[in-house]
Amino acid sequence: MDRRRGMDGARGLGGAGGGLGGEIGLAGVAAVKGAAGAGVATAAVRFAGYASVFDHVDRGGDVVRRGAFADSLKRAGKVPLLWQHRSQHSIGFIEKLEEDQRGLRVVGCVTHPAAAAMVKRGALSGLSFGYRVTAARGGGAGPRELMTLDLAEVSLVAQPMQPLARVIAVDFNEE
Repeated sequence: MDRRRGMDGARGLGGAGGGLGGEIGLAGVAAVKGAAGAGVATAAVRFAGYASVFDHVDRGGDVVRRGAFADSLKRAGKVPLLWQHRSQHSIGFIEKLEEDQRGLRVVGCVTHPAAAAMVKRGALSGLSFGYRVTAARGGGAGPRELMTLDLAEVSLVAQPMQPLARVIAVDFNEE
C-alpha cells in the first residue's frame, strides 16, 4: 500500500497556534524525489517536516526565534541525520535545510531499514536538532529566547522537545 501523508492529514499538528500549513507537503518531497540517485536502498523513505518551529515555547522553556539558524545555515556543510541525537547512529541524510516563516524546514531521506519502516508507518514522526547557543536572552521568569544558534545535527526522535516539530509528509517507493 502506498500511503502518503500530506500536511493537512498529519497527526499532532493542530491545536493552539494552528497547523503548519501547506508549504512543504508532498510538493517539497516531490521536488527532491530521485535526487539521491544510485546507492540508496529501495527501503529508503523521504520525508519533509520541521526540526524547529519558531515562536512556540518548548517543553524545556526555550523558544527559538526567527532567524536563529540563518548564520549557521550559511556556513553549514553537510548536517547529519541522526537517531535520538546519537552521533554514532546516522540513519540517512539531509537533502535540504532552510528557514521559512514557520521554522527550520528539513527534507531528508531515511536509509536505515528499521527507521525507514517506522517513518513509513507513521510510528516515528518527531524531529529535533542539536545545537550550540551563541545568543539568547531572558530565561528568568519566562522562556529563554534562542536568538542565534549553531546547528550541529537533525534527529528523528520519539518525543521531540518541541511538540510541533514533526515529519509532516512522507514519500516512498513500493517497487
